[in-house]
Amino acid sequence: MICPGDSSLLIANNILTNPHITWTPAGILDIDTGMFVYAKPLNDVVVYATFVDDSSCATTDSIALTVYPAPIAPILTGINNNLVVTGNIQNLAWFRNGIEITGFTNDTLFLPANGTYEVQATDGNGCTAWSNTIVYSTAGIEENSKAALHAYMIDHNLHIYSPGQHSEKVLVTLNDASGRCIIQKSITLNPEGVGILEAGNISAGIYSARVESKNSCLTIKVLVEY
Repeated sequence: MICPGDSSLLIANNILTNPHITWTPAGILDIDTGMFVYAKPLNDVVVYATFVDDSSCATTDSIALTVYPAPIAPILTGINNNLVVTGNIQNLAWFRNGIEITGFTNDTLFLPANGTYEVQATDGNGCTAWSNTIVYSTAGIEENSKAALHAYMIDHNLHIYSPGQHSEKVLVTLNDASGRCIIQKSITLNPEGVGILEAGNISAGIYSARVESKNSCLTIKVLVEY
């Protein structure tokens, strides 16, 4: 059994010496003569191989190919600045800009980084289906220059800057893409209004960082890469 759109290698074994081999139906085959062919059926089909020897004697053999039902395509939607999968959520793999987000299989990606996203679902038969593509984009940090709080990810450490809030405490929470809290820590800003959250050896991936001060709050998305 094969998945829709996949190819199956068919090899002809026959005791005849140097037979001429013809395969049918030709429409699902890459070639229709030779010792082996690749079949790419969309539906169940029987493939025939006819062997003709030097004396023009012919024999025919066949093989039945069964095609699994095509899996339902997942649907990728942007909801409240998150990306959500519906329709088919079996064994999901997320891709950003064509590169898989390793280890992330949830049906919701919270506060994703800007980029082009797709999702692949794999059913119990091992057959795959791709979602639609979404180009996700939000205002960058540099566009929030009037905000009371600013945050930047540099060398896996979250740098916080709060002009006018010198030597004050802020609460910093770092969540992974599934919403699970990874780090939560109170940081005292230095006299210049700067503080650093050392994220340590966190895994590569997309995170959301929430910074709360006495007078304001900021949530940003951050991408950790190695």
